[in-house]
Amino acid sequence: MTEISDLMASCPLKQHIRQELWESYIKKLGRKPVKYLTLYCPSIMDVKHFCNRGYIKLEGGVYKGAVGVTDAAQRGYAFTISEGKGRLELLKEGLLHELLESGERDLIKKFPFDVINLDYCNHIYSSSNTQYISNNLQDVAKVITQQDRKGCGSFILFVTTRTDKSRPYGRGFADTFKRNLSERVAVNINSNRNFRRKYKKIFGNKSPFDIARTNFDKFISIGIVKLLSMCLAAKNYTIKDCDAFWLIRTEGGPRRQLLHIALLVTRGKPLEYSGQITYLEQLGTTQHIEEGATIILDKIIHGNIASVNERVDKTRLQAKYGDYIAALRESFEVTIPKPI
Repeated sequence: MTEISDLMASCPLKQHIRQELWESYIKKLGRKPVKYLTLYCPSIMDVKHFCNRGYIKLEGGVYKGAVGVTDAAQRGYAFTISEGKGRLELLKEGLLHELLESGERDLIKKFPFDVINLDYCNHIYSSSNTQYISNNLQDVAKVITQQDRKGCGSFILFVTTRTDKSRPYGRGFADTFKRNLSERVAVNINSNRNFRRKYKKIFGNKSPFDIARTNFDKFISIGIVKLLSMCLAAKNYTIKDCDAFWLIRTEGGPRRQLLHIALLVTRGKPLEYSGQITYLEQLGTTQHIEEGATIILDKIIHGNIASVNERVDKTRLQAKYGDYIAALRESFEVTIPKPI
């Protein structure tokens, strides 16, 4: 497995997020089993955990309803199967949005999903991006479109992004992306009295552009929830509940911050939207003032934005989850099929 894959298979902090954030949101749907779309990582620890909790069924060596997409060669898949009990129902190679745009039949017919986990190990719109809109954000938009096309009434959406600026040469989010988030937040401040009141309770009279410089962590959590809420609104969805959870890595290199966002999505006010999304400014409906971002303000006001830090929490969480992680990774004597 790759370094990141091995980390995902053994990290107690990531397991804490699977249980405390992801699993708690899946429970909000009140469904068992669920159909699950994930960005494939060879350890498939998320699938194994949700299977252990009864949210994914294992039948005939297959995790039913569990679909993975990977933009890299499917290395490690045979090892993954040998390390656990089964394989994904479907694994497709390629960029998620490109597979959907090309009409990849096997993938599209699996929609709609109850739970969609877009767990990126990089920035969803980094300064190295050369497109008008990043691949990762196109993934989000295309997935929401497919959920709507299949008439899905409610689902869970997880989006994870790096937020730090400590990559080589100070690479982080693109300046255009941060500016766009500031503009989106400003729309709510100017047009939504409830949002404006709660925003001022946290930041006073500082503009979104000011807090992007002085309180970046809070700004980015609000801004990304606002962006996602607008993407959802464009397809007649609204956010019923949302949370943010930070994972701070301090080992094995520079400090890395990963923001995990969880959304409970339901049908909202019908909106008209048409046209191909090509530019960041076209992503979502800027005229729509929804309540999704207001919910994250409530969480900030009441101190409900959780965080785990490798330096501070790893030993404690290893004691809590170590045996459970080992059990999920326990090997079984199974026939290893050829990689698909």
